[in-house]
Amino acid sequence: MIREPTEYEARNLLLSSGIRFEDKGHYYSIRCPFHKNGMEKQASAALYKANWFFKCFTCGESMPFHRLYQELKHEPWNEHGTIKLVEKDLYERRVQQLEKERSSFEIIAGKITEVYDNAKALAYCRSRSLSDAFIKEFKIRATDLCQFKNKKLWHDRLLIPIYYQGKLYSLEGRDYLRTQTPKCLYPKDAQVSICFNQDNLRKDQPLVVCEGLMDIPKVWDYVTKNTTVTFGVSLAQEQKDFLKDCKNLILFIDDDKAGHSSIDFFEDFMEYDFKVARVHGKDPGDSTPEEIEYAISHAKPFGEFVIEESGLFNKEKFSLY
Repeated sequence: MIREPTEYEARNLLLSSGIRFEDKGHYYSIRCPFHKNGMEKQASAALYKANWFFKCFTCGESMPFHRLYQELKHEPWNEHGTIKLVEKDLYERRVQQLEKERSSFEIIAGKITEVYDNAKALAYCRSRSLSDAFIKEFKIRATDLCQFKNKKLWHDRLLIPIYYQGKLYSLEGRDYLRTQTPKCLYPKDAQVSICFNQDNLRKDQPLVVCEGLMDIPKVWDYVTKNTTVTFGVSLAQEQKDFLKDCKNLILFIDDDKAGHSSIDFFEDFMEYDFKVARVHGKDPGDSTPEEIEYAISHAKPFGEFVIEESGLFNKEKFSLY
């Protein structure tokens, strides 16, 4: 008789195979590893806990757990009849660490509401062109006052969760009254070392990269969903590692000194040429949909952009005679 896995063993199989998943209670929602073009970008498969049966609703692949294990590990499940205590200890310590990290984002007092229940937050969202679809997709909320477990207080902040590998990784608290400094806060010990919406980005397609979160709503609504932000012009090493092998990256800069300096940062680590887009005199977030679409469709290779900006070959300044 084939032994059923423990929940630890099932989770460990997914983790050790690099399969992203989310615990939904009665099942794990996962990204199918059997698609012809490699692991998919969106979760459309499930591993049910009641009978430990795998089913993908996109490609139709289905199988019991022992076969799933054999497909992923290339060894029979029966030979894996006991849990290695060392692996279990490492796993449990990692779970404890994740719980500790998530506790930094735990709100113990205050009130979190839908954006639509906070008139001032909603007015800010509308002024920054955050559509209903964008608010829903990225689970944006609002608070007039909240307290984190680490005693930190936030007030009058738009709450934008930042997920990575299906888990809450960080949280941006943006001042919706535009009166506080700094305008953006992050919980204590939070890291901003990933790209926003990184789990859903496609590096095999044109990828638009902006500086700040308010730069992408209109890009996301009107041009492409394959867009992200780096939370500033100076990138963390993890962000560089993720973006460096993108073959069709479009850097959509703020048309100011800091925005232009980001071109040099990207040139230093990118393995492939990239393009630069900009709207004269504006940040992407302050531009019209028409200006954004034109800037992206007319993005220039970074070398050509830099030369044009330098005026090195301006006809009025350069002559062979």
